[in-house]
Amino acid sequence: DLPVATVALARGGHAAGPPGRVCPAAPEQDEDAPKKNGAYVGAWSLLKREEPVGTTVEEHPAGEGPLRLQAPCGLYAEIRVPD
Repeated sequence: DLPVATVALARGGHAAGPPGRVCPAAPEQDEDAPKKNGAYVGAWSLLKREEPVGTTVEEHPAGEGPLRLQAPCGLYAEIRVPD
């Protein structure tokens, strides 16, 4: 399955493209997304990551986890500084 292989490569630090050939089509834009995501907009230090939801795969002390920046559309960037 090409999308699964692409995710595995990306998690390993590799790039894959073009996006139109390795990913499913983007869903229709939700016009209400900025309102729904308003509570999650900003910057914070990640305490816990779950994958899938309910299964903890990472935990960090307060202020020591990766930094997350999130936009109103739901898009976020995670910044990790190597030790």
